[in-house]
Amino acid sequence: MIKTNLIGMGISGWMADFGEYLPASGVKFYDNQSGEVLHNKWPVLWAKLNREAVEESGKLGDIVFWMRAGFSESASIDMTDNISK
Repeated sequence: MIKTNLIGMGISGWMADFGEYLPASGVKFYDNQSGEVLHNKWPVLWAKLNREAVEESGKLGDIVFWMRAGFSESASIDMTDNISK
């Protein structure tokens, strides 16, 4: 959906918001981990998904996304390495 509905329509930037909204209870994921276990990892996975969509589209350096949510690994995934200095 990111590649089709954002990149495919020519959008050059977006706020990849709501990476923090993962229920802590009442859900199990494909690997049987709970939302409580994945809660802090979820924003990182959301950032990776957005970055991979940009990279796979061959638009790295042309598109930027930003996020409000994050965790310790988020800085290694963000788009700031593609900003011209």
